[in-house]
Amino acid sequence: MTPLAEDPQPREVLRLARDHEAQEMRRYRRLAFRFLPFGQGLSRLMASLGIACEHRRQACEAAGGRLGLSLPLEAERARQVATLPGVASGCLILGQGHALAVLKRTRAAAEQSRRFSRYCLDSRLLPALSPLWRDLASQKAAECRLLDELMAAYAGTSPLPPATSVRPRRAWSAAGRPLAP
Repeated sequence: MTPLAEDPQPREVLRLARDHEAQEMRRYRRLAFRFLPFGQGLSRLMASLGIACEHRRQACEAAGGRLGLSLPLEAERARQVATLPGVASGCLILGQGHALAVLKRTRAAAEQSRRFSRYCLDSRLLPALSPLWRDLASQKAAECRLLDELMAAYAGTSPLPPATSVRPRRAWSAAGRPLAP
């Protein structure tokens, strides 16, 4: 056993980072479902952010394995569905105002996540994991910038319309003919 593996602090910090990414992954996946009626592009983007969280979670586990740190299974608390404050977890997003409010809350949660990853990098808790912390911090900063751009697009402060908005669908009759708009 290495001296690093005997110290509980590195294991706990790495476990905390892994569990945090797992919680973020579940939140983004749930947001992907909630945004489906509003816009498929925005839903796909949330799903992509969830996939990125999954990759970071796996990177934390791999880093622990390389250092000889056995990480315990995810805490039961981390398995609970992460909810955004003030919003029912099952409600679908149907309007632009609601979408903007949810994006603002999502951005606030992403900022907390960015601060946590930056803290891990700046505190030099595990110098052997500096590349991991640096990657986490840069990816979380990019996530925050992306959410800022989305909020600007939906708030109307961007010169371009939101690329993820829903186009009006054409109605079809039972016979398969298009109905007049």
